[in-house]
Amino acid sequence: MESTKSIGFSDKLSNAVGIAEAAKTMLVTSTEQHRAASDKIKTIREYEADLEAEYKAHPTIIEARQLQKMKVDLATLLEDARKTIKRRQMDYEDAEERKRRAEEARLAEIARKEAEAEAA
Repeated sequence: MESTKSIGFSDKLSNAVGIAEAAKTMLVTSTEQHRAASDKIKTIREYEADLEAEYKAHPTIIEARQLQKMKVDLATLLEDARKTIKRRQMDYEDAEERKRRAEEARLAEIARKEAEAEAA
């Protein structure tokens, strides 16, 4: 309960608890009660909309969203850096593989020429 007071929702909490308790005992067995229930649902929807609006406008939530955006931006920078380094590693590995294959081809050519020379 104290945390709701510190962020400004204490009135909404007491209203929500009251509505929830009343809903448990509400009966709908007549047209009048049905109308009253519809009115209560309308009131609940208004409270829900007000709560959502107050929540979104709360300085703590706004700050949290800003922090979340900063975190996402930083995470993206780090991910891009990691991918760049990984690409450079792969480029190096590919270049080394090309060198190895070229050397193998060169040695195979030498061996082939030596074999031809011996056969002749």
